[in-house]
Amino acid sequence: MGCGRSTAKDEAVNKKKKAGLGNIEKEYHFTKILGAGAFGEVRLAKKINSSSTDTGSFRAIKLIPRKELETSEKRVKMLLNEYNILKQMDNPHIIKIFEFWKDEVFYYIVTEYLEGGELYKTISRREKFTEKDCAVIVRQILLALNYCHQEGIVHRDLKPDNILFESKSDDSNCKLVDFGFAGICKTGKGMKEVLGTPLYIAPEIISEKKYGAEVDVWSLGVITYFLISGDPPFDGDTRNELFKSIKSGKFSFDSKIWRVVSEDCKDFIKKCLVVDPKKRESASELLEHKWITKTPTIEVDENVIKDSLNNLQLYAQHNKLQQGVVHFLTYKCAQRDEVNKLSEIFKQIDKNNDGKLTDKEIAEYIKKIMGSVNYAEVQEIFQLLDIDKSGYIDYSEFLSATINKKNLIRKQELINMFTQLDSDGSGNISKKELRKAFQTKGTKKTEEEWESILQEIDKDGNEEINFEEFIQAMDTVVNPETTHPKAIAEVDEKDEEEKEEQFDDLHNTKEPLPA
Repeated sequence: MGCGRSTAKDEAVNKKKKAGLGNIEKEYHFTKILGAGAFGEVRLAKKINSSSTDTGSFRAIKLIPRKELETSEKRVKMLLNEYNILKQMDNPHIIKIFEFWKDEVFYYIVTEYLEGGELYKTISRREKFTEKDCAVIVRQILLALNYCHQEGIVHRDLKPDNILFESKSDDSNCKLVDFGFAGICKTGKGMKEVLGTPLYIAPEIISEKKYGAEVDVWSLGVITYFLISGDPPFDGDTRNELFKSIKSGKFSFDSKIWRVVSEDCKDFIKKCLVVDPKKRESASELLEHKWITKTPTIEVDENVIKDSLNNLQLYAQHNKLQQGVVHFLTYKCAQRDEVNKLSEIFKQIDKNNDGKLTDKEIAEYIKKIMGSVNYAEVQEIFQLLDIDKSGYIDYSEFLSATINKKNLIRKQELINMFTQLDSDGSGNISKKELRKAFQTKGTKKTEEEWESILQEIDKDGNEEINFEEFIQAMDTVVNPETTHPKAIAEVDEKDEEEKEEQFDDLHNTKEPLPA
């Protein structure tokens, strides 16, 4: 009757399809093993259809055997905890998570590939490692911690193994990884679980007292001491002896190496390693410490800065579909060199180091760079760029707005993106598919607004977007017809002082900015 016998393999494939389990090998080509641990192995992979020179298409994929993992409820909880927390993280010094896959054999966590390796291994390869180099690294970790703590996230396993470098160059950025032990600490409530790595664990955890974000600061103090001297501040022949040493809080700067270390550095370590967590300084306070504030920052070419500010303004003029596609491609495909330059600009704008930008911070930066600022224009752009209506611009929103679109948008990526948006495989993107893909929390566009976006792109009037219309819409992003590079800076000098006062008044009220 024309029906062959189904094999066990066919049945397994069909079972996967019914369960909605994706085949990750259709998306990624797996290569070498990067490491292995209790949960499984981490492998290097490259996106299929990406070019050989496209370094942004490499991924580190953690493969966790389901059979072994699902026998332990605790391990499953840790896996889901790490995934859910990393999904929320949006900071230049925290590892990016891209996807979560599963099949009948493995769970897969897909993250960015940080080829520079672990903190200690990386600096041990360097011919020279100075106190100034150490301060640069510590500042980057503090920026990550401050962002986490502002979001109510405590890492709880801060150690050198969980700090990785992006690349093998000496000026590479570092990132915080492995959030398996991370916890959510609500205001006024502490955590109780005894977690962490013995050498870096805070005294309040050992004493089984309620604790909060201060435990990460203690761990950073231990790491800093170790980076400078090569020895831990606390030790012991047994775990009990080590814990006793930690709880005493007694350490010294007596060894020979400390004779050439600055007093500012020593003071920083002392402020981290305070036994009483209530007297221990926060990550936010430590970012203002003299040892940290005098660290050199990476210089960014003035033309790159001005181009990024121009891109910021142009991006605000694009519709929801165009912004959504750019945001997706920036997150998945942006080249690291360009991202690092934009990351430095982001950190320069972010005066309070919380990992988010306010309209006032943006206005002040534009005034510093351009000499003047059009406050009304900045407020308008800010409202358009704040996609999730959080009241600030996130790191990824900033990258999407400022990145060079000509370097980002390529034909193959647009083909892949169109296929994803066309969820029913009809060959067209409907209004329903458009809304499903780009409706975000905090934004409730009306049917009329979605209809307006559709009509702007739908040239043949069939109430759907075909591939050619999609390509044309994205072409206007790459090649905008008009540019206004000075609009955010040009303003009559007579009006400038008055507008600045109005802008400050707006920030002294508790009312939200107008939508």
